[in-house]
Amino acid sequence: EWLDANLPGIVEAEVRKEVERIARSAG
Repeated sequence: EWLDANLPGIVEAEVRKEVERIARSAG
């Protein structure tokens, strides 16, 4: 239940970090 409640936010934060890292290296 904790995972179901928190996983979306965790995934969103990880995706955002990864996207920023890729954008920075590509830019």
